Amino acid sequence: EKWHVLGQEFTVTEDEIAYLVRQSENRINSILERNFLPSFPFVVLTLLQADGMQSGNANLGSYGHLYEVLITRRLGESSDKLTDLGTKYTYISRLAYFMFSTDKNRISMSEMATVHESYCADYGQTVDLAKMLKELQQAQIISRDGDSIRFKYRACYCYFVAKYFQENLANEESQLRKQLSEVADRVYFEDYSNIIIF
Repeated sequence: EKWHVLGQEFTVTEDEIAYLVRQSENRINSILERNFLPSFPFVVLTLLQADGMQSGNANLGSYGHLYEVLITRRLGESSDKLTDLGTKYTYISRLAYFMFSTDKNRISMSEMATVHESYCADYGQTVDLAKMLKELQQAQIISRDGDSIRFKYRACYCYFVAKYFQENLANEESQLRKQLSEVADRVYFEDYSNIIIF
C-alpha cells in the first residue's frame, strides 16, 4: 500500500489502491514462487520497481535482472538520453573487466584513459571522458578518490564483469571461456561467486 500511495496520497482512491495492491501481490508472489527467490525486503522492493517498469517480463526472477533494473534506473536518471544506456553498459562492463583482468580494486586516471581510448577505438565512437565519469558518479556506479577510480559497490562491479562475459564470450571464446572456468572453480571467493550468480 505504501508503495502504491507514494507520491499520489491525495489523488488516488481507496478502491484504486486496493486494485493496484492485489495486482502487484499476485505478480510478485508468482515471480517469487516460480523462481524460488526469498521474500527479503530488497528483493520485494526491486520487484516492485521492475513491475512498474516492465510488467510481465519473464526474466524478473533472476538476480542479474533485479540488479539490471536498479542500475538502469540509476543510469537513466543521470543520462541525457535513453540511447546513452547501451553505450554506458558496454563502457562500464569494459571498465569492470579491465579491473578484473588486472586484479585491481581501483585504477588510476591514466589507466582509466587507457580503457577509455580502447573503447573509443574499438567502437569508433567519440566519448567525452570527463562527462562519462561525472555521469557514472552521479549514478553512483563509480567513486573517485583523488586520482583513483573504483566501483562504489562490489555487487555492481561483479554484475558488470558478468555482463562483459555474457556479451563477449562468442567473440573471444577461448580466453574468456578459460577465465570463466577459473572463476567457476574458485567460487569460494565472494566476487567470483557473485559473478557466477549474475
